[in-house]
Amino acid sequence: MKKYSYIIIVLALSIFSRFMFLGLRPFDGDEGIIIKIAQSVNFQSLIKAVSQDVHPPLYHLLEFLTFKALPLSEFSARLISALAGALAIYFIYLFFRKISTLKIALAVSLLSIINPVLSYHFAEARPYGLLVLLIFAQLYFFLKIMDHTTAKSEDMSDLVWFTILSVLMVFTQYISFAIFIGEVFYTLIFEGRHKINYKKIISTLTIIVVFGALWGKTFLSQMQGRMLEQSQIVNLKANIMGIFNAIYRFFAGRLFLDLDPSISKNLEFLQSSPWAFAVFALSVAVPLVLLIWGIVALYKKRRQNFWLIAIIFTPVLVGALLSGEIGPRAARYLLFLAPFGLYVIIELLERKQTTFKNVLFTIFLLIYISAFIYGFFPERKKPGADKIAEFISANAASGDQILVQGGFGGGESLVLKYYLGPRTDDYKIDDLYGNYQVGNLSEVKNKKPSDEIAKLKTADPARALWYYDFTYTFDEKTSLPFEKFPLGKDKENKELIVYKF
Repeated sequence: MKKYSYIIIVLALSIFSRFMFLGLRPFDGDEGIIIKIAQSVNFQSLIKAVSQDVHPPLYHLLEFLTFKALPLSEFSARLISALAGALAIYFIYLFFRKISTLKIALAVSLLSIINPVLSYHFAEARPYGLLVLLIFAQLYFFLKIMDHTTAKSEDMSDLVWFTILSVLMVFTQYISFAIFIGEVFYTLIFEGRHKINYKKIISTLTIIVVFGALWGKTFLSQMQGRMLEQSQIVNLKANIMGIFNAIYRFFAGRLFLDLDPSISKNLEFLQSSPWAFAVFALSVAVPLVLLIWGIVALYKKRRQNFWLIAIIFTPVLVGALLSGEIGPRAARYLLFLAPFGLYVIIELLERKQTTFKNVLFTIFLLIYISAFIYGFFPERKKPGADKIAEFISANAASGDQILVQGGFGGGESLVLKYYLGPRTDDYKIDDLYGNYQVGNLSEVKNKKPSDEIAKLKTADPARALWYYDFTYTFDEKTSLPFEKFPLGKDKENKELIVYKF
């Protein structure tokens, strides 16, 4: 009974942390495109809209159902992610309880609650929190059907749940295929001495057939469009840096945002803020040392667990290295690896205690907790689309034009309209990248804001035009006179500027 009281407390803390601040951070453009698709008038238009994006439909469908029941708000739009995040902690506990001790499983669960990168994605209207839940639930049932030591492992219900969860995974994010491939490899390697298990073969075929029948044609169309719109040259250096940045985010969150390999920029940082640079250096070095040390220790002491993690996730990491999609966005795509990093470090701490190890872990915890607190409080107060809408409402005249630049697919303009509320109809709003759909990325990217600004001003020279850029690429090279209105640094630590032409 005592062990159940522990996990009940952990789950209560998880629910509290997920929901307490759910509606405080303003929407961003990436959430906006999900919301835009989920606000489709019916199921048919929803599926059509998702097919023109590059994602599977499950999360969009759940958001669609949410908006049929609840009005749009920061809380309702993120409700699915928050619920998934709270439940994910339970399956993280179950999975690690299966491969380790109660103490370690509880420690990983507790630290996962305050993990800065998990907390960030469990509080946004995007599918990555749901993916974490489904992956750990599926991995738990994978371990159950791989366990040949108990009679319960032959229970058909475990295989049914594994099959259902696998289908839901691939309908949430396509990277799930890589995990599924890793599980097949693991099964072949560690079940090679057993007779052929026809139940597992049927399960595998079921997953493929269900996905192919319901979404296969759309999937192929999405991938074909994505391949055509992207360069086929693999930028291995950028992908390695993306993965390294993801690992950094797992433990240090957004304290210092992304790592920059530039020597000159780091020297400038050191000279301008030596104490901040020292904290930054510790936030990089300490978790990395503990992680590498932990991986070596895991290989020596718990080899079965080492190979379980290594074999299952090798296809994921290979895909991240060779993909033009995953590498630069590795922190979100590889989000589910964060608890495994925590597990490796906690396993290391369980071994023979030394002063050096304890000092390192103390520093690690200070960085880790600071990153969580920073993500919940200072970062949520930073200006975003809500502050821009407030500024425009106070300064723009009725009939003025507004041009926004940010995410692809119209998410930025949707978010602006949400925060403008009743005043939306007072303005003519254009989204520079609003007409994106799979296959026309190069065409959309070739649009220059200076050209679009000139075109809009020519069409209606009497009206002021307001412009802002969430891609941070506008170089102010235009012959038109303008005023600049800085609104402070946003969550990416970039100066948020509204221009008036």
